[in-house]
Amino acid sequence: MSMVPNSNNPSFSEAEQGRQSLRLKVRQHVNPLSSKYQVPTALPADWIQQAFDNVNRPLIVDIGCAKGSWALNMASNHTNDLNLLGLEIRRPVVDLCLRRKASSGLRNVHFLSVNANVDLTEILSSLQKLSIPIDTVTIQFPDPHFKSKHKKRRVVNAGLVSCIAKFTSQIGSRVFLQSDIEELQCDMVDHFEKSGYFDPVEGYDSAKLGENVNPFEEKTEREIATYAKGLPVFRMLYRRNTQPFDT
Repeated sequence: MSMVPNSNNPSFSEAEQGRQSLRLKVRQHVNPLSSKYQVPTALPADWIQQAFDNVNRPLIVDIGCAKGSWALNMASNHTNDLNLLGLEIRRPVVDLCLRRKASSGLRNVHFLSVNANVDLTEILSSLQKLSIPIDTVTIQFPDPHFKSKHKKRRVVNAGLVSCIAKFTSQIGSRVFLQSDIEELQCDMVDHFEKSGYFDPVEGYDSAKLGENVNPFEEKTEREIATYAKGLPVFRMLYRRNTQPFDT
């Protein structure tokens, strides 16, 4: 799919982003393995219809969307050809995202307060039942959980990769990964490559993570801040191959 923005849809107001982001103070890091985050989120049967004015547009699922700036900007620039679904584990942050959505008036973006490692199967299953095409799953600058004993908290693990593979097996969806921490990026890449379900998109090389480009015109706040410091960003883009999912 072309990611050229709609020229008649200006990006979500930077001034609005600044005002909204100042209204929330919340813990940056949470433990996704704690009992409070292990309870599956109950979603209404018609949550997809409630979320988008046109459910048939190709969908980008942004895992770990934070305050939603990237998703909102992408939605603003692609009002006619894309839907955006942001997933974020911190409920107060999602409440902010939903206020920003309401303020923007956009009907092609939505946010859910979920634990991706618990709820992604139900979310992707719901999308599959409606034959909604998943264009891309993005995982951008996830929590690194640096300590060795905490690495099991990282969002990308074998279970998450298998879940994405299961629900994208017939549609050739892409997976975009990026981080400013090389070790974390290598860990994510390792999980996707070992699965056997994803192949590098032409022009992307897992041996040159610091040279791969962002396939999207919009940049995340973390991406912009990292470049402002003169530091590298490590990226990889995959596409679901035709290998049948092994249940």
